[in-house]
Amino acid sequence: GEKMKKIILSLVAFVSLVFADTDYNFATELEKKCTSIGTTNECYGAGLIYHYGAEGVKLNYDKALKFFKKACEAKEDSKEKFSSCFQLGLMYENGRGTKQNYKKAMELYTKACNEYKNDGDCFGLAYAYEYGIGVKQDKVKAAAVYRKICDADNVFSACYNFALYNENYGDKQKAMIYYKKTCDIGRYDYGVQNHSEAKEFWQRACNMYEILK
Repeated sequence: GEKMKKIILSLVAFVSLVFADTDYNFATELEKKCTSIGTTNECYGAGLIYHYGAEGVKLNYDKALKFFKKACEAKEDSKEKFSSCFQLGLMYENGRGTKQNYKKAMELYTKACNEYKNDGDCFGLAYAYEYGIGVKQDKVKAAAVYRKICDADNVFSACYNFALYNENYGDKQKAMIYYKKTCDIGRYDYGVQNHSEAKEFWQRACNMYEILK
């Protein structure tokens, strides 16, 4: 539950950091372009750098919030826009750079998932339903979103969560199928193999497949 949620978020951060592994000059360049031109790509990039930190750049949640908000509110639709909405939702959920606001987080997670159909940004909506963040807790709806992400994008954490749901609620056949999928995905996922806790979940997925098959 909560432990897996933290691992998912840390993997999101890991993916973001790969993008944000840069230096101070690049960060200030992105910031200037976001401020002057206002394109979602530059604003999203600046938001990532200030939210997660990068070489030579200190964490600055106030700046991250500003840049994610600007990208999320942009007129044109793009992956970066809705990824910014997802990241902004995380900030409202965790009270980073702003007061904690679960209802606002839920609104942003819904926007990120539904408006652009960008499955990777549906994690927030799945969290919201699973943990009752700004919405009535609904594990069935959470499982449906996890399955959607897993089937569309082969995302390790989503596949694991859907398998776990089926293990807990009685569909052993689905649990077996999705644990196998999780095991196969995790084997070649750099983020999983280089994250000690995520690797433990990967090993459990492989073991559960062997038990259930």
